[in-house]
Amino acid sequence: GPVNELGNNAKIGVFGIPAVEGGDNSACNMTDKSLREEFQENLYNEPYTYVSGYDNLQAANKARFPRGNKAALAFYAYYPYVETTSRQEFEGKVAMAVPWKLNIDDMRETEDYMYTGQTLKAYSEVGGRPIHLQLKHAMARLDLCFYTTSLKLAQSNYDIVSVQVSALVGESGYMSLEDGALSFSPKFIGVNDPVHPNGIYYPIPDGISMTYSDPKEMPVKTGNPVASFLLPSNTVVSSVIYNVRDGWGNAQAYEVYRYNPNDPNNINISFKAGCITKLQVNFQPKDVSISNVGVDAWEADKNKCYDVSIKIK
Repeated sequence: GPVNELGNNAKIGVFGIPAVEGGDNSACNMTDKSLREEFQENLYNEPYTYVSGYDNLQAANKARFPRGNKAALAFYAYYPYVETTSRQEFEGKVAMAVPWKLNIDDMRETEDYMYTGQTLKAYSEVGGRPIHLQLKHAMARLDLCFYTTSLKLAQSNYDIVSVQVSALVGESGYMSLEDGALSFSPKFIGVNDPVHPNGIYYPIPDGISMTYSDPKEMPVKTGNPVASFLLPSNTVVSSVIYNVRDGWGNAQAYEVYRYNPNDPNNINISFKAGCITKLQVNFQPKDVSISNVGVDAWEADKNKCYDVSIKIK
């Protein structure tokens, strides 16, 4: 995506491995290469910075293609930049990697960890022109919406002030620069646990009002997400709680989703790296119902969308 979405002064780490145009180049990867001298000069974890007003990323040290009439480079880039990389194991394969970590107590602060994988560019192809590196999301995203098809509730000034998720999840680990794979040891993080009493927590200090959706209009207007959780793709969500404040300032917790393996009608929220899974929560004076209704994603790839109706107390 556009680098300006990362914010001014955001840094991207870039590696470049000497390659040959039309050659085999099978060893030009982040598994077989690790020593600084195996990389092109000024392309060993070189920080490139987005500066507002510039079309291209800025770097202190200028990188150049290798000498030769078939000069090429195998690029690998990632975000956010760290000064030190390391060799880590990913399901039996060792690769250059960078650390990642979820901010469990304030999910707004979790970084969107990204990588490019290999981008092979020949000098004859690009010459002196800038090289485009396409970042991909290493994590999945859970978007949570908050709306109502009840005009009466929409006029009652309800808003959402936080979201709490309980899940079996990896809190930290390493991201492979070869293919964006994430390593971690999963653990259960839940509401009221001794380390993270709010579970995986997303505060909304100023609150966000419910979107009104006219039940006669299609498609359903669910509004923009009130919270977005960045999670490893094999996260297993056990519950989602919305903390809703009424027009008098009183807050009430609503469990809008709970995973029950013994219920044959249970829906297991699933994730895929680079894709969005949506939980669309409709507050109305009716009993709870859940249905699989659609698809949305960062990239052109299928994933799930869940629609939930919850009764206001």
